[in-house]
Amino acid sequence: MTERRLPWWFFPITRAVTAASLRALVGTVGLPPAVVGATQRVLRVIDPTPPGSLEFLSAEWIAAAREIREEYAGRETIPPPAMKVNYVVTDVPSSSSPILAHTDTTSGTVEFELEHIEGAEVTVTLPYAAARAILVDADATAAMQMFATGKIQVEGDVTKLLALGAVPMDPLALEVAERIRAITA
Repeated sequence: MTERRLPWWFFPITRAVTAASLRALVGTVGLPPAVVGATQRVLRVIDPTPPGSLEFLSAEWIAAAREIREEYAGRETIPPPAMKVNYVVTDVPSSSSPILAHTDTTSGTVEFELEHIEGAEVTVTLPYAAARAILVDADATAAMQMFATGKIQVEGDVTKLLALGAVPMDPLALEVAERIRAITA
């Protein structure tokens, strides 16, 4: 069998190069959330741990996400609906116990921190993979599938969660979400 020579312009594209190209595309082009979510699922397969990424829901990840949100504080043009949501995240890879977290938007900005908050209208119990898909990748399709199959359980006023999906996304919130997505392993 003869050795086959490839032209000089042919080179194999590595997974890392493909992932970097996809991340750059998502970061520069205004894509709909469903496309961004699908792209993030592809990125998790081809490059599961981007360089400099932090484990989702770790103390370091929470601190880095807080710093990103603080950079954009006060610049929001469309405030999120006011609500307090507690999360119980199960099946956490690095922990034998569930992680408790919350989102509070009553101040007009999104605050996501560890531990539960008093006066939450809704408590959502969900597995780690679902929490990442919803809170980092903004994958509404995955959220609906997991809710329909019973993997996500909601206690309290479900209409509050539905109201969140009905409000248009602030362009700055999308930018914040993309930056947080970029630091997440």
